[in-house]
Amino acid sequence: MAPPVALLVLTLALVAGIALERRHRRGRHLRPEEIPVRRVPTGTITTATVVVTGLLLDTLPHDTPAARVALGLHLVVAVAGVAACVVDAAVHRLPDTITIPLAGVTIVGFATLGAVAAATSQETAALDAGRALLAGLAAPVVFLLLTLTIGGIGLGDAKFACPLGAVLGWHGWGCVVEGFALAWVLAGLTAAWWLLRRRAHRDSPLPLGPFLGAGALLAVLAA
Repeated sequence: MAPPVALLVLTLALVAGIALERRHRRGRHLRPEEIPVRRVPTGTITTATVVVTGLLLDTLPHDTPAARVALGLHLVVAVAGVAACVVDAAVHRLPDTITIPLAGVTIVGFATLGAVAAATSQETAALDAGRALLAGLAAPVVFLLLTLTIGGIGLGDAKFACPLGAVLGWHGWGCVVEGFALAWVLAGLTAAWWLLRRRAHRDSPLPLGPFLGAGALLAVLAA
């Protein structure tokens, strides 16, 4: 990507991060009855938004129109995902105001990309977009089944799995498995560390959203 374009994207990410940070500090993410269970350090949203954007810009290909559209969808999921994960860390709730619109934008985006790619004989892009669409639709179903069978997973996690599954699916089914598997590994290691440090008990809730986001990011960067 040309340096001026990359600089523009990073600037937009910085502006978005600052706006989301101000909204968080003003408590706009809180419901009337909610009290934060964890304080998120100042600057977390802004820093994470810019860093994640930079990593994606540096790692993902953008040599074709389809790749550039896919990169744009990755960036949308990344920026909104950071905001959702910070809220989850603070109040143990992934906000519907973020996860539902994000799922809709991602599904429509990959569906449109796949349709255009198929119509213009871009077979690889069409297959990648179709797989992303399928993964995005399948991931929340799997999470809902896990919620009904083993518990410990909230509906917000299932909604968040939709856009994450879609961006992971763009890179292949192996990436989908790796992304969600990494999330569980990171969550398990964190829970074990908290137990050892006596910062939590066996029945203490653990927000899964940040680990889903981290696992997806690591899998995409490694793809």
